[in-house]
Amino acid sequence: MNQLEEKESLAVQVKNKMEQEIKKLIKDALQNLNIEVSEVVLEHPEDLKNGDYSTNIALSIAKEIGQNPRELAEKIKEQILRLNLDKYLEKIEVAGAGFINFYLSRKFFAGSVEKIVNQADNFGKNNLWEGKKVMVEYTQPNPFKPFHIGHLMSNSIGESISRLVEFSGAEVSRANYQGDVGLHVAKAIYGLLIRTTCRPLISAGLTLLARGFTRATSRQRKKSTR
Repeated sequence: MNQLEEKESLAVQVKNKMEQEIKKLIKDALQNLNIEVSEVVLEHPEDLKNGDYSTNIALSIAKEIGQNPRELAEKIKEQILRLNLDKYLEKIEVAGAGFINFYLSRKFFAGSVEKIVNQADNFGKNNLWEGKKVMVEYTQPNPFKPFHIGHLMSNSIGESISRLVEFSGAEVSRANYQGDVGLHVAKAIYGLLIRTTCRPLISAGLTLLARGFTRATSRQRKKSTR
């Protein structure tokens, strides 16, 4: 097992293994028909009515070897049915001009479900992102406006992404910027300042803040000139 395979989750391993098994069946079937190919393209149909996997191998090589693609697809299908000894394929159909569609068996899905149940909360866990540090920024409500459904959506998506990345081995930092800098903050302070009852308290607070900022800036400048 190479380094990439070691990092793959069980779900990815099962998917890749099944694809490789079907590709091998197709290549073996072609060899039985004295046809050699270097690569077999296998796709997952958008419509499951067309199977769990599909290949256009007959269409892609029929012209080159001088055969009817539909008839060639039927020949490949017959050979695969002879080779499919463990019965992880429920059925194989030839469709259209020569597509070959593969339908996985209940035995295969039952075995997959059993593996999922056995792994319980660890199902899908992997180390694809091991050693990496990731920051996910989300929610970020406006401090001067009510928390609304849009923030809840952002929070749900952000937290879901964070957990998925963590499940892949990364160290995740969650960031939530409060949005406390900008015109809206200036307006809020101005609104308080123009209220007579708040003016003394706000003025005192702003004075302390200004003094602290001035002292910090002065000290930083002195350190930088040494």
